[in-house]
Amino acid sequence: MNRRIFIVVCIVVFVVGFAALHPIQKPKAPQDKRYVKLTNKGEQIPSWSGPWRCILDKKTGLVWEMKSCDESIHDGQSTFSWYDGKIGVKNSGGCFVGDEYCDNTDIITISNKQNMCGISSWRLPTAKELKTLIKKDARPGEPLINTSYFPYTKRGPYWTSDANKTLFGIHKRYKEGAVAISFIDAKEETLPYNTTCFVRVVAKYKFTHTQAPKTVK
Repeated sequence: MNRRIFIVVCIVVFVVGFAALHPIQKPKAPQDKRYVKLTNKGEQIPSWSGPWRCILDKKTGLVWEMKSCDESIHDGQSTFSWYDGKIGVKNSGGCFVGDEYCDNTDIITISNKQNMCGISSWRLPTAKELKTLIKKDARPGEPLINTSYFPYTKRGPYWTSDANKTLFGIHKRYKEGAVAISFIDAKEETLPYNTTCFVRVVAKYKFTHTQAPKTVK
């Protein structure tokens, strides 16, 4: 019996000593990685943390909207017609907030009024900018994007700001349209303004020194 007690005591001492010498540490955010999560206040949070509202791409200096699944205008399933206030087709998309808010001008206006992530200069990305998010080695069946940072992205076309483009082929009768980038095959296509596409708004990362987001641990 005494021998058994001695063995148990030795095991306990060993475990306690090992734990003291090898404490469990919280994972550190990979600060050298390309993407940084931002809260709705614009604060940086570690890559393993959440929730987050926007994503900073340190490679390009752009901040991107994160899509959601909350039936708001930011919901990943919402679609929008292309309209800039002058040209295009107004309110011909399909979104959860009603027929009056289903073109790309609406999501831009609402994002700016919300001061999403501390930013009020949201806009549509150019085709060149949107293509920087393409991840060609995505898993089969997933959209061509880093879904760890950009969840709720759909396999489909996303509008860009490149407009006044001549249409050809089956779309010729509409005369002009705008460019969309597909997150199915990374192809660029000019589509009529009344086409329902997805939208991800973008902004330049222009925080001042006093506004610079702090890392939240």
